[in-house]
Amino acid sequence: MTKPVLIIYTGGTIGMVNDPETGALCPFNFDQIACEVPEIKEFGFTIDSYTLPEIIDSSDLQPQLWKDLCSIILKNYDDYRGFVILHGTDTMAYSAAALSFMLNNLTKPVIFTGSQLPIGKIRTDGKENLIAAIEIAAAYDQGKAIVPEVCILFGDKLFRGNRTTKINAESFDAFQSFNYPALANIGIHIHYNYSAIDYSPRTEPVRRASMDTLFSHVNIVTMNEQMTLWQDAFVGVTDGKIAYMAKKPPEEQPKKIIDATGMVLMPGLINCHTHLPMYLLRGYADDLNLQDWLEHYIFPREDRLDGRAVKAAATLAIAEALRFGTTSVSDMYYFCDEICQAVAESGIKANISRGTSMFLGDDFCFDTFPACRELVELKDKWHNYDNGRIKIEASIHAEYTSTYQLWDALAEYAINNGLQLQVHLSETKKEHDECVEKYGLTPAQVLDCHHVFDVPTVAAHCVHVTQEDMQLLAKRHVSAAHCPVSNLKLASGCADVLGMVKAGMNVCLGTDSVASNNNLDLFEEIKAAALMAKGKTSDPKALPAEAALMMATVCGARAQGRSAECGVIELGMDADLILLDFNQPHLIPCHNVLSQLVYAASGHDVALTMVRGKILYADGKYPTLDVAGALRELHDYAIPRVFSDEPEAQA
Repeated sequence: MTKPVLIIYTGGTIGMVNDPETGALCPFNFDQIACEVPEIKEFGFTIDSYTLPEIIDSSDLQPQLWKDLCSIILKNYDDYRGFVILHGTDTMAYSAAALSFMLNNLTKPVIFTGSQLPIGKIRTDGKENLIAAIEIAAAYDQGKAIVPEVCILFGDKLFRGNRTTKINAESFDAFQSFNYPALANIGIHIHYNYSAIDYSPRTEPVRRASMDTLFSHVNIVTMNEQMTLWQDAFVGVTDGKIAYMAKKPPEEQPKKIIDATGMVLMPGLINCHTHLPMYLLRGYADDLNLQDWLEHYIFPREDRLDGRAVKAAATLAIAEALRFGTTSVSDMYYFCDEICQAVAESGIKANISRGTSMFLGDDFCFDTFPACRELVELKDKWHNYDNGRIKIEASIHAEYTSTYQLWDALAEYAINNGLQLQVHLSETKKEHDECVEKYGLTPAQVLDCHHVFDVPTVAAHCVHVTQEDMQLLAKRHVSAAHCPVSNLKLASGCADVLGMVKAGMNVCLGTDSVASNNNLDLFEEIKAAALMAKGKTSDPKALPAEAALMMATVCGARAQGRSAECGVIELGMDADLILLDFNQPHLIPCHNVLSQLVYAASGHDVALTMVRGKILYADGKYPTLDVAGALRELHDYAIPRVFSDEPEAQA
């Protein structure tokens, strides 16, 4: 029986068709490829397709894509006769070159192709390129592939993958190989240049990705739609991805085995609202209302911060977050370049926003206002760093700390640059009521009038939003970051989480800063959210355990724009995982693992935290962080600077 060919769609023009309702271009479903290119039915073999979970814009190409493609090919190597990779043309040559060096000892064709015009256009070059690529990927002679290489097929030529350059954005002959002949010329027939094709002996099998880590005999809380639970199972991690899930161990020998007997593996927690550098202010001002706390204690000390102090504080806050099982954070603060440095070094994921306040009115200019200039610099330097591990977002601190000129400008910048946005919204009754008195509109309504919610937004707190606000925010796809511990401690009120959910809002969880919490243990927020909902509604069934856990995982990933990569334990997802030790007296017996996680467990039960397959915390150690050095910086420099009567003297 002839083996099939696998088409891997990464993105690019070739995969676009016109939406029949809007007329706009959108990716088509490659499972229905025979409907768009009926000619492929004439091949005498099966053609399968696989679409990446998140389509890649070739201008945002990151090396992680190359690793992902290698993993897909190697995982399916024995089941297919050849592979066709559909890719955007701008960076196709880079990807083909990379894979040609990453896939050693190939015995099967790996053919890159794309198009200048979408496959849904009448004059598209995509159909001919695709058909020819499939034919070459399937071409064998006496049981051996005719072209056992990574290649680029475009127009009427087949080129070696690491000898090709894009030369033209207008012509269908968009690629050329200046220092190596074409491997094939494509016309009525395909004429192979056999002398140019690499037929050197393959003395070893194609290099396969070996399993990096195996969790053995572990209980799994998947957090998928069915809330599937696995007992005594095995989870394998390869190249940063979840690559194996089964009730029996894999046949291959992993590099590292973690005996997780009696432990619980679940997706890493996602903290959707915090201020990491406020680690410095933990316990400094407690038992105060928000306005007094901010204006008389917090703001004066924050004025003394500098980048060096922020770097030390952010590093230690990240260590605390990892210790308690958080794998991704959404942070709003300033000195964001130093925060990004700490995030980059640590390995944690983060959506970083430069919190912005402004009272200049008509004298405001986006291009010259310092905070806005910082945002632009951050976006250019850090946005999508490490294949999206760091994302930069716009931020309006709050309605009451800014004016409409800033709202308009930041909304426009976020829209034009494809950024998400963070904002504090209706945290206290005072700010909410004063906004209504000033504008005749609630904070949500007035910000919406200025297009703030035209981009995906995380609105922190939402304690005093009205029913009308909830419906508006749901319509605009705004996520609410619920911070129950901070809201209770500052006596800001109890957010109506059930009301927001019923209105259709996505509600996630945040700790706020340690200055108002006073820690970054998201398990405390999970429990507090469940208890607050029950107390507010006098209904013990309100916000059950599984819903509270979803807020910290699935809903958090959705709020951060990371649903395609984390939040659940499924094959192909990033290995953002935490392991909790249930072999402890306070977690025994365990009649219901979901209830135990919500009502009995805490961040102190986390034994291991992993992001993209890399262990960032385990058994009291932080492999990627210099915690001792950061503590020295905190005590010797940051604390004296912020709390001394003459901070400049400490610099």
